[in-house]
Amino acid sequence: MRGNKILALATLFIVGFAFSGFNVPKAYAVNTVSMDPGVIGPLAPGAKFSVNIQVDYVIGLRAFEFTLSWDQSKLKLVSQNPAVEGAFLSTGGTTFFVYSEGIAGESVTVANLITTYNWVTGGGVLATITLEAIGGGYSEMSLTGRLLDKDFAEMSGITWLGGFYWSNYPFAGFTWHVPTAEELPPQDFVNVTGNTFVPVIDPDGDLGYDTGPSYWTWAPVLQLTEDTGEPEQVNIVEGGTMFYGDEIIFDASASYDLDEELPDSAFHWVIRAGGVDTFTYRGTTYDTRYESGVELPYGRVFSYTFPGDLPSVYGLYSRLLGFHDLTLTVTDSDGNKAIYYTWIRIYRLVPARTVNVQVSNPKHSLSKDGYTMTLGGKVQNRGGCSDFPWDSLTVYLELARMIHANIWIRMQFEILDSAMNPVDTVYSDAIWLQKTETPVNPIPVTWNIPSDITPGTYYVRATGWFCGSGVTYGLKARGSATTTIKILP
Repeated sequence: MRGNKILALATLFIVGFAFSGFNVPKAYAVNTVSMDPGVIGPLAPGAKFSVNIQVDYVIGLRAFEFTLSWDQSKLKLVSQNPAVEGAFLSTGGTTFFVYSEGIAGESVTVANLITTYNWVTGGGVLATITLEAIGGGYSEMSLTGRLLDKDFAEMSGITWLGGFYWSNYPFAGFTWHVPTAEELPPQDFVNVTGNTFVPVIDPDGDLGYDTGPSYWTWAPVLQLTEDTGEPEQVNIVEGGTMFYGDEIIFDASASYDLDEELPDSAFHWVIRAGGVDTFTYRGTTYDTRYESGVELPYGRVFSYTFPGDLPSVYGLYSRLLGFHDLTLTVTDSDGNKAIYYTWIRIYRLVPARTVNVQVSNPKHSLSKDGYTMTLGGKVQNRGGCSDFPWDSLTVYLELARMIHANIWIRMQFEILDSAMNPVDTVYSDAIWLQKTETPVNPIPVTWNIPSDITPGTYYVRATGWFCGSGVTYGLKARGSATTTIKILP
């Protein structure tokens, strides 16, 4: 039934208000500081309102301090005169009034004192706070503080009573995360080699990098399943750095409307690659806008892999590198809208290349079921200076060298028949490689040869897949290496 949530919130507030001692006669000196009015709404986003923070009755008040807090996704202080001194304390003499906004815009703290040795008795307004509604739904408004007597001692027996704000507009609650591989012991290590970078300043004063001495080190191994190449466990990480090829989960399940349950059709998503609707590259115009009902679904949650359906044009990626924008519009049955807008920063991974693939024993007999074959592939993280893709945006050159050339790489081995039809696929564990590094030994994986396989010549094609999260492996190495094996009867 429409309005049930609003009625429930109001009932809880009124019950709490009654039990707070607000209606106890002032002669009993149960002092209450409260927000007036205690219930704000319904308001549309953009509406401004003021509340008084007032004390009902107090004896010998010289100073006070309070903090009013709220959900900063629903409310914010106005920019001009958000906190104004009330008239009550100044009746006792000259006052010193100050306020400060919370660091995240979630609160305001107000303080005031009589600068001379005077005090007031009675009741009245301590301060007036003015806010603006910026989101639908509801928000509690918490009030805490202290009252000080003529000697600046804190008074006891004071009840602090806030309130709440509500709107009949929907609230768009948005978050996103990248499924990130969780490293659990025991983890293996492999020996890898690489090259260091040496900073060089050219005659024009520009910073460059030359290849320095070689080194060897131990690189960690992330355990993956052989059949799917997925990590055995993943840890959902809120936010984080995203890379081209990573899977990103966009989640608006925190959205709600106080009047109704929102259907999937209420959630409309728009992603613009590079922050534009279209992009023209070498005479061809690409549609870089992705929208619900076209490329994207409707609904609260969906998965997206950047760069989506953009064409595999290396130069095009460079020009769309960096920022994408996302707009979520939530619309209720009355046509009221909540809009969430954000920029998403995407980094491009430095490409890797497959060096070689080898088979430890290229000929096998099928005299025993479950016979195995060890496959090995070798890759190199092409993050070195001489191989860096200089066509990318200059601002990202140093970032890519220093940080984003560090990636997880796994090997995918495809077994193909003589007509290059797929027969089986197996995956290695993933190895963490920094810029320029390559494993000393090939990355191994064991293939369980099917007992019903037909004898003959088969191809093994190895491809290095890499990513920043260790989960999605959306990009592959430049080229694949292939060798042949023979299965004998």
